[in-house]
Amino acid sequence: MPRLKWLQGLLLTGVLVLTSVVAALPAYADFISANSTLKNDGILPMIKVFEKLDHGCWGEGAAPPDRVEPGEKVSWRAESCDLSIGTGTEGEVWYRPYGASDDVVYRFYWDVPTFGTNTAQNGGNPGCTHSQSGPGDGNNVYIDFTVACKASTIDNIPDIWKLHPVVMDPDGDGLNKQEIDLNAMGAAVGQKDIFVQFDWMADNTHNEQFSTAALRRIIATYNANGYFLHIDAGPQSPLDTTGATWGNLSRARAVGYQAQLGNVMINPSGGATYNWTAFDAIKNAAFPATGRGEIFRYVLAADRIGPAAVRGLTRSGDTDVIFSLNSMANDADNEVAVFMHEIGHSLGLGHGGDSKNNFKPNYFSAMNYLFDFEGITKNGVTNWDYSHGGQDPLNEVNPPGLDESIGLGAKGKGFTTSHFCPDRVVAGVSIPAGRIPVPDAGNPIDWDCDGVIAAPGTKVSADINLSNNEPAGTLNTLVDHDDWKAIDITRGDIGRYDQPAVEAPIVTEVDDLPPEHAEVLPVDTTPPVTTAESAPAPNAAGWNNTDVTVTLKPTDDISGLARTEYSVDDGPWTVYTDPVVLSTDAVRTVKYRSTDRSLNTEEAKSLTVKLDKTAPTVTYTGAKETYGILETVDITCTAADNLSGVDTTTCKDISGPAYDFDPAGNTFSATATDVAGNTGQASSVTFKLVVTYADLCTLTKRFVTNEGVARANAMCAQLDAAERAEDRGNVTAKTNAVNAYLNQVSAAVSGHYLTPAQAIILKKLAAAL
Repeated sequence: MPRLKWLQGLLLTGVLVLTSVVAALPAYADFISANSTLKNDGILPMIKVFEKLDHGCWGEGAAPPDRVEPGEKVSWRAESCDLSIGTGTEGEVWYRPYGASDDVVYRFYWDVPTFGTNTAQNGGNPGCTHSQSGPGDGNNVYIDFTVACKASTIDNIPDIWKLHPVVMDPDGDGLNKQEIDLNAMGAAVGQKDIFVQFDWMADNTHNEQFSTAALRRIIATYNANGYFLHIDAGPQSPLDTTGATWGNLSRARAVGYQAQLGNVMINPSGGATYNWTAFDAIKNAAFPATGRGEIFRYVLAADRIGPAAVRGLTRSGDTDVIFSLNSMANDADNEVAVFMHEIGHSLGLGHGGDSKNNFKPNYFSAMNYLFDFEGITKNGVTNWDYSHGGQDPLNEVNPPGLDESIGLGAKGKGFTTSHFCPDRVVAGVSIPAGRIPVPDAGNPIDWDCDGVIAAPGTKVSADINLSNNEPAGTLNTLVDHDDWKAIDITRGDIGRYDQPAVEAPIVTEVDDLPPEHAEVLPVDTTPPVTTAESAPAPNAAGWNNTDVTVTLKPTDDISGLARTEYSVDDGPWTVYTDPVVLSTDAVRTVKYRSTDRSLNTEEAKSLTVKLDKTAPTVTYTGAKETYGILETVDITCTAADNLSGVDTTTCKDISGPAYDFDPAGNTFSATATDVAGNTGQASSVTFKLVVTYADLCTLTKRFVTNEGVARANAMCAQLDAAERAEDRGNVTAKTNAVNAYLNQVSAAVSGHYLTPAQAIILKKLAAAL
């Protein structure tokens, strides 16, 4: 709206004379002013590159500042200063975002004329937002400008840098400006972009550069999870997964080969540290001059930095990474593994995701030592990835405890995992500690390593991960972690935007020093082998006659023994801890088997032990205390053994005419030895003969032949005389009569009426009268 604001009163009175106008001018020059502010709501400093006043002049000390920091609000004042023509004030200021190329500017314009409408404008390139409020009407107006150069994703790379080449002046003298065309490198607004410069050691015989195949796999993994990873590993390295290469965009280089870059120092306490001086010398020789320090992480592939087990290292809280594969180099799987693990550290991930709690069976991530080089296998397919979260917690403390019957449950189905088993003694065998692979985590898992799955609902307690950041036996709740959601891609110098570089520590602790028992044992599908020995050894017939000690000797060459069991005579299975002593007579059967920590159970074997400690029995039956000489002796001898059986015996029946035995007394005994070697002896059997004159007469007649009947009668007469003499108590007469009998017996032999054997019997019996 046309106006001459300070003359409005005069116009109303109709006085419009130039001399009167001049006479009516105020006594001060800044009767018209534009008071401007600029609020930087972005993440980039704004650098003034141009200013101009077409009319007016800057207020005293109120010119536009050279720089506007993020979050800062600045002001300037332009005012009229030429009273002779009354021009008001008109001007503009241009600011360029830090890092933007020369053609990227944001213009802030105002015009507050003496006559006419107050106006203001703002404008600039796509990539940053800009706005204003004001100026409104009046002589002294206020204009509020805003500008915001932001990153539309969490990568902290401003959108303006992705839309236009970035220009950095690493030396600050304007002589070595570096143009970084992130868009040509694959960056795009709305993408979460991560940039890595990957230098490598090399000489005529060594080359630590990673393979194209490995780099493409890594890029593809990040892309599949919503992050666009750009790895400059040389002009021929893949720019993406399409086959394009970095070409002239690359600044990565081969550096001189060193057999060892610095040294990981093992402390007496068991920890380790690394001095980054040698690394910094290589990095600082060329990387700062690229101007990439605020956008790119720096990675160096070396041969080794200490013990061979240290395959990589990330500087604490920073983006510097060393790969040191040594003998594991030039293998795509190993290259993918170490990259995912160490870059994961540079993105803020620990060995347990959000912690250092390592070896968690339910944390399927390349950060976990269980899977860093082995990879994550599901349904037979192995790859390297970060965890997506979602697995159920495992509570090592009972209660609530671990449910062996479900393993990791349905969410773990198809995953291969492993768990820790401490050292222990099984069946007298020392079994070292180890990490036991589990082919399918959704199946039952023997968490406490006792060789048996506890019944559903029965919980156990065990240290199933043995993390290297805590003492053995520490019980925790092991939780999964969503790595992809938690990674921080703005660590270190990423997004410092012309602020001083982060002062990286020279000496850092080494968290990637594998602890004892870090390696997972091979998959074990072979059951243990158990042998049984009995002592003492049986005799040739297979029998023992003393207590038998059975010793079981199990072996398992892979996962190690979990338990050995035995059963005696089909009784319950019992855990074997000490040799089994058998002391009861019987044919005993000892079954035995062993189970390893991979739950392979061998087929039950058996050992037969024949134990007979009881001697055989020897008995006489049918014996009398006395026999008449005309009776028949018929005594039966029996040897018996109810288990192993009689092997040898002296047992014989006693039978025959009584006169064949000793009138004075007869004692018999016998022994028997069984197959087991026990010897038994019977109580002796004793009997006597009763000799009467009448029985001896009868026997004499029985012995004498028919031709000697007369002589037999004569011999009986002598016996009759001896009996009568005995009745009278006439010993002499008895003796004489008996002697006469004996003489006649001898004569009967000469006359062939008696045999010599018969004569001996008769004389023996006569002597007993």
